[in-house]
Amino acid sequence: MTLLEAVNYILPKLGEHQVTSLDSRNSTLRILLQLFDTKRQEILARGWWFNQYTKELPLSLDNKIYLSSDMLAVWGVRNRSLGRLGNQLFDTSTQTDAFTAVQEVGIIIDRQFDLLPWNMQAWIKYEVLLDQYASDLGVGNEYMKFEEERRKAEQLVLAEHLRNKRYSTRDRYNARRISSALRGRP
Repeated sequence: MTLLEAVNYILPKLGEHQVTSLDSRNSTLRILLQLFDTKRQEILARGWWFNQYTKELPLSLDNKIYLSSDMLAVWGVRNRSLGRLGNQLFDTSTQTDAFTAVQEVGIIIDRQFDLLPWNMQAWIKYEVLLDQYASDLGVGNEYMKFEEERRKAEQLVLAEHLRNKRYSTRDRYNARRISSALRGRP
């Protein structure tokens, strides 16, 4: 689904005409595009299978580590006191932005709407619709129907996330202890 298709799904629900381009002069379209950006970043900032990575960030010539603007979150992997300060990596334990070595960090990256998995697009589309529908028309039966669709899309994204991350209780300490006890070992 493209952003234009998502917007054109929402506009008639708000009593507006569909548009042929995202550059159209329509005040509701401008509001919707801002909402799409906000909701997309709020949902992506949680970290998902397709936008969360571990990466080594190199030093610049001035011994600083600069971060790109598409990074929604940054944290230290080995050095837990690392974080973001503006567009640079910052060490909160030493209160410095100067480093002597490459730093390994976990990052969450922003992605364009058109590059997201379909269920994630649907979730964001319904989040935007609910926000704008409540502002314009209030909460009623139609709103509740859209809320149910949003919930379904969110559940599908969560299921897909679990499938792709391959979480397993088998690898946990308690699972090994119980399994060992069932086999008759202490």
